[in-house]
Amino acid sequence: MTNSGEVPYTSSSSSTGHSLAEGSYLDAHFDCMREEYETMLKSAGIQAGWSILDAGAGGGSHLPLMSQLVGPKGQIDALDLDPKNVEMIGQRAEAGQFNCSVTAKSGSVVDLPYEDNQFDLVWCANVTQYLSDDELMQTLNEMKRVTRSGGFIVIKDTDIDGCRQFGPLHPLLLRRVLERISHVQQAAGALRTTMLPGWFRRVGLKSVTYKTFIGERMHPLDSASEAFIDTMLEYWGNLATRLELPEEDIAQWRRLLDKDSPNYLRKDPDFYWRETWGVVRGHVA
Repeated sequence: MTNSGEVPYTSSSSSTGHSLAEGSYLDAHFDCMREEYETMLKSAGIQAGWSILDAGAGGGSHLPLMSQLVGPKGQIDALDLDPKNVEMIGQRAEAGQFNCSVTAKSGSVVDLPYEDNQFDLVWCANVTQYLSDDELMQTLNEMKRVTRSGGFIVIKDTDIDGCRQFGPLHPLLLRRVLERISHVQQAAGALRTTMLPGWFRRVGLKSVTYKTFIGERMHPLDSASEAFIDTMLEYWGNLATRLELPEEDIAQWRRLLDKDSPNYLRKDPDFYWRETWGVVRGHVA
């Protein structure tokens, strides 16, 4: 085991090295939490005919609904750091999944490859958790630069402090894991989500709002939820068993790793999974 707190990469890691950022994993997450994800996107206030930037679009899970919201007269630019995710967006376009023009390219949210005052709204989902404080400030200034006066910036990200994962395991098990990895950027970023409104105000955004969204899944699960939650149980189980934790904790976390065991956590009739997200919206005056 290690006390380094390094989050082990899994098959869900993208080619950029970002854990839980590979396109097929993001699709599985979206399929599991589709109703909640679509509600969060609709809360952004996207209007027909708008020009939208999806900054950190992954494989494009949000783009079909986003294209419906802007309609055929709208325009979407999709940006992702991983070229493989950009390829997935191209495949979605070829399959006719979009209701408007969608242009995808590879690039970083820290240095957006777009002209000033180009978009009516910038949407950014599950990205800021990967950014250091300095990178977050630079990203917000970049988003503000490319957004037209009167436009909006909307960031959605995980609030891991509000999550209740792996029931009926005791919630302190997850707390102890988070303590061990709190210095790792992805974990620190996911713990920073409720603080994002202050960051919005620091870069001069106005009428800043914050709303919490909750997604819950419990036994019995549908097939989409089973597929995604199995991936997450494997991820967190492998992570926890590599950390310096009490032996009794390790024994509990091993319940997440053996899908063939009758004691596999997902099979427990009291299984419970809750995710919490924050959506922050700010106006470019």
